[in-house]
Amino acid sequence: MKKWRFSFPVLTFLAGIFVGLSLFAILSFTRGAAHPTAPPPPTSIDAATANQLFLNYIARATKLNDTIKGFDLNKDLLAAMNLILANNSTVSGFRIYIGTDASRNRVGIVVGFDASGKDITSGNNAIYQTDGSNLSPCPPICDSQSPIIRRN
Repeated sequence: MKKWRFSFPVLTFLAGIFVGLSLFAILSFTRGAAHPTAPPPPTSIDAATANQLFLNYIARATKLNDTIKGFDLNKDLLAAMNLILANNSTVSGFRIYIGTDASRNRVGIVVGFDASGKDITSGNNAIYQTDGSNLSPCPPICDSQSPIIRRN
């Protein structure tokens, strides 16, 4: 009987470890890797829609009191620029405006400009809307440790 009194707690402890490790293994290896969802591809929009997105953003924008040092360009913006260039080889450059959609999500508005610096807003696929969740000037989105902007 004394042997059983000692064995029971040890067996219970070992069974608990086995069950715990089994649950850990099942939960660890049966769930798929959590992949972030890809942002939607650039969407062609007209000048009136682009203007409304911009006005939505400006109505709620905070004022920057610091000098803008640079701007963040992600792959979505580059894809929109490539689409514009593919449809219009006379584009001299690109502008990225910030907008806000009806759900208050930040969007990027990409448009090409001509040799005189005027936005090219007419024609098919002249303006694109992209995901703008990471779209922001520097500051506030900056690599503060970058040797490019470091002040000695």
